Amino acid sequence: MSLLIDPELDRMKQAIFTEELLTKLLSCSQKTLDAQGSTVPPEEAQAARAALEDLLTPQQKQILADLEEKHRDILRRLLPFAVQQGLCTGFQQYFSNEPLTTPLPGLVTQKVLDQTVHCTGYTWACQQATDLFDTVYDQLPDQTAQDQWTDLDLVWEDREYILALDAFHLGYRAALRILGNCFGLDASISMLPQVLLTEHDLGVLMTSQEQERQTRLQARPLPQDPETPSPD
Repeated sequence: MSLLIDPELDRMKQAIFTEELLTKLLSCSQKTLDAQGSTVPPEEAQAARAALEDLLTPQQKQILADLEEKHRDILRRLLPFAVQQGLCTGFQQYFSNEPLTTPLPGLVTQKVLDQTVHCTGYTWACQQATDLFDTVYDQLPDQTAQDQWTDLDLVWEDREYILALDAFHLGYRAALRILGNCFGLDASISMLPQVLLTEHDLGVLMTSQEQERQTRLQARPLPQDPETPSPD
């Protein structure tokens, strides 16, 4: 009896894209956001969660838990898609008659986030998350509470982008390793310009000018709060 290929491919996919990998990428994305800054700073997100903890009903708290699990499910679906897009990009750069020779701004957005119509279950999961979000948003008593609810959701949007970037890079590096194993050192040498441009767009590499600018910014003293005048 011949080998059934599809079940084996499914088992390989399950073995690669585990909950452990998802958790590791989420942890890495949070460290990246802490270092680079995020739409909602961690202290603001924590303050929003604390304020809503006193405001939400038990049913609304359960919806929040469901919403956060749904966001994790979205990332669970996005992970293999982003890795495979990275793989395809590496192979395209090697085999294309017109390889990438100029920077491609917004690489992850163009290759992953703008292509999620092809990501199995992604659109459906996003719609479910939107429905859960709207359910509580419309019930909140004022604009302040609605803004706090929105802040908790924006945290996941930032995580989604960084996870897509890291997963794309993981797939891209896998393509480079496969090409190197198949075609030897020639593959690495011939792709060097594309690799440098791609990894620069991913934020992995910086020019010397960018490195100097980052060093200056890191060395700049933080602004001090003006001293509060003491009462007479």
